[in-house]
Amino acid sequence: MSGYDLYRFMISIIYPNRCASCGNIIAHNAYFCLDCKPETAEFEIDDGIINCCKYDGIAKDLILNAKFHGNGYAVSGAAKLLYDRLLEANSFSDIDMITYIPSRKTSIRERGYCLTKLMAKDIAALSGKPVLRLLNVSDYKISQKELSREDRKKNLKGVFSAVKYNFCDKRVLLIDDISTTGSTLNEAENVLHENGAKKVIKAVFAKTILKT
Repeated sequence: MSGYDLYRFMISIIYPNRCASCGNIIAHNAYFCLDCKPETAEFEIDDGIINCCKYDGIAKDLILNAKFHGNGYAVSGAAKLLYDRLLEANSFSDIDMITYIPSRKTSIRERGYCLTKLMAKDIAALSGKPVLRLLNVSDYKISQKELSREDRKKNLKGVFSAVKYNFCDKRVLLIDDISTTGSTLNEAENVLHENGAKKVIKAVFAKTILKT
């Protein structure tokens, strides 16, 4: 039993483990009921981004519960699915550390936590790789949801900056929860490369489609 599995077992003694989707009690080493596991997309790397699920159905409900309702089971369930996809892509043998797209300060104040940080910490525990915050983020001028693909790219210019940590020549896994155009991950990747990262692997739990 790994350290992470032991941790989940000990926690389940006090707080029974529950399905990330329906909330029913399940085994300590499970994440979903048989009928509740989101359907993962066919393995693909779209725009250089490894993605796990389409942003609809159970996968959408999972992220909404994790992002806006503080559902820890949903956080761990989404992280485990993305971890499995990254294993499929053999990503962990090609990275030195894990980081994530940080939430804006306004989002942290509203929710009290950063979903991508929590997901990255779970993936780090599962993989044995260290997780470090490598990026700072300022507030967007306009909400990304309101913009087209090209305008999203422009809106993100200058939003990310690197923290004062030496990751020169390091290979980094960059985690996000939802991606539509890939603009956020691509801009963050550029900042990491500009500050010395040798390689950046981008991964997102759910891929959605930009409405036109």
